[in-house]
Amino acid sequence: MRMSQIVAVLVLLAEIVYSAAIESKWSPAFYSRYTFSNYEQFQPMRDRIEPAKLDLPLLNAAIFFETNRIRAAHKIPEVQYSPALEAAAYEHSVDMGKRHYLNHYTKPFPGDSSDLPRGPGERMEKYGIEVFGTKAENLATIPIGKHTYASWAKDVVSRWMKSRGHRSNILRHAGGKESDSLDNTRGNINFLGVACAPRIDKNRKVSYLYATQNFAHMAGKDIDSYRIMGYEPAR
Repeated sequence: MRMSQIVAVLVLLAEIVYSAAIESKWSPAFYSRYTFSNYEQFQPMRDRIEPAKLDLPLLNAAIFFETNRIRAAHKIPEVQYSPALEAAAYEHSVDMGKRHYLNHYTKPFPGDSSDLPRGPGERMEKYGIEVFGTKAENLATIPIGKHTYASWAKDVVSRWMKSRGHRSNILRHAGGKESDSLDNTRGNINFLGVACAPRIDKNRKVSYLYATQNFAHMAGKDIDSYRIMGYEPAR
């Protein structure tokens, strides 16, 4: 097979992986329609994850609501959805998925001394999060397995809760003060953006997903995160 033919096949396979999920069943407007207590009533949340038909915004939402479920159980105010933080999280998840690493700092490209590693704070600042203020990030990569969207979200959040650092980020509020003293100062975690991306191996097989949670005290820029992720929201 000629090199040009090989490239064409690889491009076609890449399109198959991503194009089937262009139209999401989820919409940013649904974040105000559902809560952690009823989001699983939305039928697609109970659908089994199919690697060839990944609906990443749907999975992002499931993790968001499971995070709020944990916060509510600990009597901590729920976080609000931030498209800017979702975009920042997606930028990192998709890079990790393409280049196969797991780190809070962006992996430099080989031989490029100008491409310095960027941390979560720098990525969030790109999307309008103030330099001074509380920010936090959780990362994970786990198999898709036979999960539904909701069950995969429960799995990843439960794993984070078993890790001291990740748990601290999920339960962070008001600088560690009692939740009834929470206000809108820079010391609080008020907003969350979650984004997942597939890990595609050399055989173009998707069996693992990366997940990034970005927390901050503010929402950031008013942007269209779905356009950045390459999805059309449900209508």
